[in-house]
Amino acid sequence: MPHLFSRLVGARQEVLSPHHVRTVPAATTEAAGLRDGDEPIRFTPHDFRRLFTTEAVGNGLPLHIAAALLGHLDLDTTRG
Repeated sequence: MPHLFSRLVGARQEVLSPHHVRTVPAATTEAAGLRDGDEPIRFTPHDFRRLFTTEAVGNGLPLHIAAALLGHLDLDTTRG
């Protein structure tokens, strides 16, 4: 699949809108009642980008490949 956030609609692949990518995690955490003290937990698309990278590198993806996937020119940016 050429896009990270897509879905099959009938016989065609459709890219999810940025609005959809932002609102679905928020609605899901709210429905699940996930809270940090008194505040509801909020996820952003950038949180998922970081989680993906941490898991991928932790499971053996070379750091320079993760940096290329993320568009980082400096490995220290990815390492951080």
